[in-house]
Amino acid sequence: MSVLPSPTGPCPIGTLTRHWVDHDRRDIFAGPGAGPRELMVQLWYPARPDPGAPRAAYVDDPRTLEQLALLMELPRSAFAGTGSIRTHAVRDAPVAKEQEAYPVLVFSHGRCEVREHNTFQVEELASHGYVVVTIDHPSAASGASFPDGRLVEFDARLLPPWPRYAPDDPEAALLDSVIPFLADDVHFVLRRIAALNADPEDVLGGAWILAASAVFGVSLGGVVVAEACVREPAFAAVLDDGWLRAPERPRRRAWPASMWMSRDAATMRREGRGEYDITRANGSMRAAFEGLSADGLLRPPPEGCAGALARPATGVARRPLVRGATGSDASAGSCLSRERERMPAPPSDRPAIVIVAEDDTTRMRIRETLSRWFSNDYRIVEVEASSDVIDEVSRIRDADAEVALVIAEQ
Repeated sequence: MSVLPSPTGPCPIGTLTRHWVDHDRRDIFAGPGAGPRELMVQLWYPARPDPGAPRAAYVDDPRTLEQLALLMELPRSAFAGTGSIRTHAVRDAPVAKEQEAYPVLVFSHGRCEVREHNTFQVEELASHGYVVVTIDHPSAASGASFPDGRLVEFDARLLPPWPRYAPDDPEAALLDSVIPFLADDVHFVLRRIAALNADPEDVLGGAWILAASAVFGVSLGGVVVAEACVREPAFAAVLDDGWLRAPERPRRRAWPASMWMSRDAATMRREGRGEYDITRANGSMRAAFEGLSADGLLRPPPEGCAGALARPATGVARRPLVRGATGSDASAGSCLSRERERMPAPPSDRPAIVIVAEDDTTRMRIRETLSRWFSNDYRIVEVEASSDVIDEVSRIRDADAEVALVIAEQ
């Protein structure tokens, strides 16, 4: 049984992972003499039913989460147990034949995150008839693990100290080169998808509706997918849960159907973000929205946002993003607008995260950190290192609750 929410769609799910090399680009993170850019990409898709088949791991290589754990002020090994968590997908399953082909969604993760970051949403989308392609951006990801055992960890230059962002912040110059480079990762993946689609020998050959492709991302990934749309009109729709690199640039190119999502200024301040950061995030989205000629939806912040961005708390819609398409004609735009409404609510019996540590101080520190990130989705259980952890986990399971993860201070 998976601790991830069960997808609500009718389609079983398959997944496969590919290692792709872009020989036309050198990796700018690797410095002088760097080799070509390499990516790890995972594909999720409607699959033929196979109830007895083993389910794919949530995380193929838990080492990829070590830098994220450190960023969250957790032990490096905090997420080592994620390799034993199962998804609802079958590895390398044959693609379903209920439809001739399926619309494509490409996902870009946030800074110091991984392609598995939004797996429960990705599975939900695949269960409703979408092919979802998730990208590990090496050096921008917490970690990217390659088939030969190499691990490329997060580049700390991408994480300035808090509080961050001012108009003259040196990060701006770095991101001016990094964001277009990561956006080129997205376009490279789309080209490889097109090549796969033309290959009758590939498991997904002919399974893609490339004209209905869309792109979505969170945080830095939202910036990357927006940049991808600015640089090249390759997508039918975009969902940006981040910001835009320069507010004036969206007017230079017609946007596809778009959904812009942010959060209120108070929440951003609690995260440690400065007023310039808040203005940039919400102001750049509004600038893009106001220049739209296509369908779009803007979720602006509530009242109290910094400076000129103070607006009523209600959403602003230019034109409906949902087009009412169904079956194989379902547009990627309609998927993006419905995605959040389809997400299953957290289960009433929340899975547990078990903390194992020698002393009360350590357990309290880890609990406080976890509470900031996971308190709404998981119960947090503390166990003394001297106790029988196996018995404690069994006790939790006997109470009809799942154990999602055990974190041990090492």
